[in-house]
This record gives sequence, C-alpha cells and structure tokens, in this order.
Amino acid sequence: MISFRYHVVSLVAVMLALAVGVALGGGPLSEIGRGSDSASEVRKDNERLTEDLEEARLVAGFQDNFGATLATSRVARSLNGRSVAVVTLPGADAKLVEALSGQVTRAGGTVSGSYALGKTLLNADEGSLVDTLGAQLAETTEDSGVQDGAATYLRMGQLIARAVGSTTPAGVAVDKGARNILSSLDSASLLSTTTGGDKRGSLVLVVLGDELTGDGLDKLLGALVTGLTNGTNGVVVAGETDSTTLSALRDDSAVTEVASSVDSVQTRAGQLATVLALAAEGDGGPGHYGVHGNDGAVPRG
Repeated sequence: MISFRYHVVSLVAVMLALAVGVALGGGPLSEIGRGSDSASEVRKDNERLTEDLEEARLVAGFQDNFGATLATSRVARSLNGRSVAVVTLPGADAKLVEALSGQVTRAGGTVSGSYALGKTLLNADEGSLVDTLGAQLAETTEDSGVQDGAATYLRMGQLIARAVGSTTPAGVAVDKGARNILSSLDSASLLSTTTGGDKRGSLVLVVLGDELTGDGLDKLLGALVTGLTNGTNGVVVAGETDSTTLSALRDDSAVTEVASSVDSVQTRAGQLATVLALAAEGDGGPGHYGVHGNDGAVPRG
C-alpha cells in the first residue's frame, strides 16, 4: 500500500517552497542581490512550483486509486461466511460506522448487530455501578464466559462478548443469557443495541469516537477491549489517524497481544485495511495496521 505520510510530506514540501517563493518575490527582500529581471524570474519559479504541486496531486491521486483498486480486489470475499458485531464508543462518526459496515458486507460478511457503549460505562465515577452489575450478571447468567477473578472492566468486557459474540464463524442466535445481559446493560445505560442484535457475531469491530478524558480511562477501555476477545474469534479496534485513544491502546501490551488495531479509518484505504484485519483475526493472530501501524499498512497475505 502507498504511504499516506509520504504523500503528505511531499505535498507540504512543495507548498512550503511555493509559499517561500511568494514571500521573497513580493517582500522587502525582493530587490536584494537581484537584477531588473528578478521579478520575472520569481514569477517563473512560482509557476513551475505551482505546476509541480498540481503534478504531485495527480500522481498521489493515481497512486491512491491504484492502491485502492488492488485492495478492493483483495478484500472481496475475505469475510465470506463470517459475522461481525460492531461496538461503537460515544461520539463515533455515524457515517464512518456506516461505511465500515458497508465494507464488511461487500467483503461477503454480515453485520450481526451494532451496539453503542454508553457514557456511563466509560465514566470512572460509575465504577461501583459497573462492578455491582457485572458481578450480578456473572452470577445469574448461564455460561457467562467470565473468568474467575476478572477485575471490574475486564469482567464487563467478557460479559459484553458473551452477549454479542461467539466462536461460530457465521454467528449464532441470541439466547436467553445474551438477552439478559443486553437488557440489564441497556436499563443501566451502559450499552444499547442500535441495529440488529438477533445474532451474535464471531468477530467484533470496535469503532472509537471522541477522545477519552480523565485519568485512567484509557486503561478502563483497554480492559473492556481485552475482555471482548474472550469467547469470540477476534477483535479489531478502529480509529482515525490522529486518535490519541488508539495510540494509548497500542501502548498497552495487554491489549495489543490479544486484539488488532487499524488507524486512518476515516479514509477508504483505512476502511479496507479494517476488513482485512478482521479477516486476519478470524484466521488467527492480532496485528496493528495503518499509517502508524507496527505491522505495516495492511495484513500480509
């Protein structure tokens, strides 16, 4: 895949050169060390730089379109027979979520349901509510999937995984236990079902939203994401290029060892990379992709 940062750096370099040319050509330094033809020479330089900028834009556009075409071909049918549960954080861009869901469908997969984490769940001051309800649900839900000794938010992530996820590639029907968890979390404003929800998906896509604020909230989210990997075939966390939340999650080894991540999902290339990351999770092994991904732009294969 073509490096997004390479294009940005190239275009910025040309634009800076053009700006410097304009400043020197029209400013107080315009006559220093120049003959009578200096103004004409500056204009020619600016025209050349303008042409270079336009050419750079055209080349970048060609390269991006070419790369996207190849990626689209690779993505096709990559999620055949697989079901994906989409979990969004507060502030997640609805259009971005729709675009990602559409890419899952075009890759041959199905979206089993979309679920929104509530602000209450991501509020550290509500920790006692999360702990109490989580303990109750772990005790009253048959096959809750909660591991012995799991801490508050890890346990809650495991409960959500039990409600929305499974290890069957095509997904399974929502059972009594899953309905009990979803109903209880909805009543407590911790999680709500936004679309679908009749099936539990085998893969989970977490779409980040507004940046989390407050001490320890990145660890809280990290524990939730880690819990989501329990009882599913894989989790992928998707965020924009400059997401500090995603950056914090990538600094947490407990998360990176069990879940994949993709940045730059506001771009089509990032959305295609997300689908490929979901497919790779289904085949085993987490990876971290995108502009800042340690494992490259997209999964190899």
